Amino acid sequence: MVRDAPHPNDLQAEVVRHGGRRSGFHLARSGVSTGCHLRTVLTAHDLILPSLAADALCLGPHWIYNQGKVARLYPDGIRRYDAPKSQYHQDKAAGDFTHYGDQTLALLRSVALRRGFEFDDWRSDWSRFWSKETRAYRDGATTTTLDNLAHGLG
Repeated sequence: MVRDAPHPNDLQAEVVRHGGRRSGFHLARSGVSTGCHLRTVLTAHDLILPSLAADALCLGPHWIYNQGKVARLYPDGIRRYDAPKSQYHQDKAAGDFTHYGDQTLALLRSVALRRGFEFDDWRSDWSRFWSKETRAYRDGATTTTLDNLAHGLG
């Protein structure tokens, strides 16, 4: 029997642990009217890759807040990877990430390199990524944080 997809507010997430290590997430939903219980195990792969694909898909219209302009550029909706259409992200090409995807990628690289997350390592890896490894657009929060780190704050 096919059931409607659960509303996000109806989902409860819990970390799945095997041998003391995180190995995925459980999303659970109890159906009030049917009494059914849906349990799906999601891995980091299931959670991260779609967010990166969606981020790259958003690069074309990113930072365009004029709905009419977006509608003219994408009359059938955003259905393909596209080069940036705004003044931001000029060094990017279709299929690249926005600076939000860049942040996610920097975190994934750090976690993979360090085989886990430690704040001091992450701060160092993040700073190096933004200072030396990318020419991506830097929003105000990123610029301020880099400046603070350069001055020994944080």
